[in-house]
Amino acid sequence: MIFKTSDGVELFIEMQGSGIPCIYLHGGPGYWSKSFQHFAGERLEDNLQMVYLDQRGCGRSNLAENGDYSLERLLLDIEEIRIHLGIDEWYVLGHSFGGLLAVNYARMFSERVKGLILSNATLYMPNSFAHQITKGREFLGLDQIETSKTDVPELIHTFFTTAQQLIERDLFFKLQYQSLADKEKVDRIDQDLAARPDFQQAVFSAEEYF
Repeated sequence: MIFKTSDGVELFIEMQGSGIPCIYLHGGPGYWSKSFQHFAGERLEDNLQMVYLDQRGCGRSNLAENGDYSLERLLLDIEEIRIHLGIDEWYVLGHSFGGLLAVNYARMFSERVKGLILSNATLYMPNSFAHQITKGREFLGLDQIETSKTDVPELIHTFFTTAQQLIERDLFFKLQYQSLADKEKVDRIDQDLAARPDFQQAVFSAEEYF
């Protein structure tokens, strides 16, 4: 299903299952919902009517031509989908970066949220970056360094420097998976996922997400 938002962005949505409605908010930022649906869908769809959304600029959804990837706009996208589907109240399931969206949606539209389900959720971006830097340097066998959670540009720079070193040594998967075999399973689902950096770049350059 394609849903067009009030500012003209076409979003990909898929609905499966029966029961109480539940919208899934994927991580990234800049990922998609397909892999979660593939691996976890059958376990949820017997009891929940799952709504799988690819956020604007992500996966099978369109880029925002107006460049609006603000937190307020993403939350409005979710609310407009709820209204369009005629859902009075639903569960909101957030994974990783999607957890940040989930808790802010619940704050803004609390009367529409039956409950929150948070899976390995990011709730405060600086803590997430700092933790990944620490783990990354551990995998690389490097001494730990002090990371400032208030100097966001430096925090992001240190993260991407660490990530690049992990990639060069084929160790980056350790930040996300228990084994290389697990990564390869997800990679098979993600082979059609196009790399589009607009959304991620917008998030990492916007203070509100931190």
